[in-house]
Amino acid sequence: MKILPHIYIAHTDDKGRGVFTALEIPGGSPIEICPLILIPADQNKLIDQTSLYDYYFIWDQDHLAIALGYGSLYNHSSKPNATVIYDYDTSEIQIEALEDIPAGSEILINYHDDDSFSGALWFEVK
Repeated sequence: MKILPHIYIAHTDDKGRGVFTALEIPGGSPIEICPLILIPADQNKLIDQTSLYDYYFIWDQDHLAIALGYGSLYNHSSKPNATVIYDYDTSEIQIEALEDIPAGSEILINYHDDDSFSGALWFEVK
């Protein structure tokens, strides 16, 4: 796993834990590369009955994925400052800054594959 050393987990007032940066991250910079644990899609109903329900990615038609490192802990925003890049060859995701992210800021991703999509999620966005 490759991660910037100044990335940390902190509590947010309205979302629980989140991923933050202690230093400014320039737009276009990689933030973290996360290996994945792939879970067969036929186990979806089982996973949905556990606390992992809020932490997995839809990987492909045959798999769900739990991202290691901080990968499954980034919070959602319909106006994200980072994006998720799927690498199907290595079974990894990369988190990359979409814009300059100031020190002390939470790093936010869009939970939909398209960062411009702002449709409904499975939880209420605060």
